[in-house]
Amino acid sequence: MVSDIERATKWNKDNADYRREYMRNYRNTHIKYFRDYYTKYRQTHKKQLLNNYHHWVRTNQYKENVEAKIQRLNLIMENCACCNASKNIHAHHENYDVWNCIIFLCGTCHQKIHMGVL
Repeated sequence: MVSDIERATKWNKDNADYRREYMRNYRNTHIKYFRDYYTKYRQTHKKQLLNNYHHWVRTNQYKENVEAKIQRLNLIMENCACCNASKNIHAHHENYDVWNCIIFLCGTCHQKIHMGVL
């Protein structure tokens, strides 16, 4: 017998594109609510968010500032490697230990890679 959790997990996996599009439309439809909610959340949880940030910095000290590393390696920000866009370029790297393997992507493609779409 399949449990409700297993059924929901399978449905979510099988309908990932539909869910992504549905959530995008939902967020766009309710944009004012989300902006107000997150603005209020950031104000009321300022100390907790700051502590989370400082904890991340302490535990990820090996991750040198990306911009400084790019300047040190004399890399030139190129167009997006996926779609050839020239605006909103990010530096993407799979492994922080191998710094000479940096790929330049636009923000959209960078997000898609982290979501596992590309």
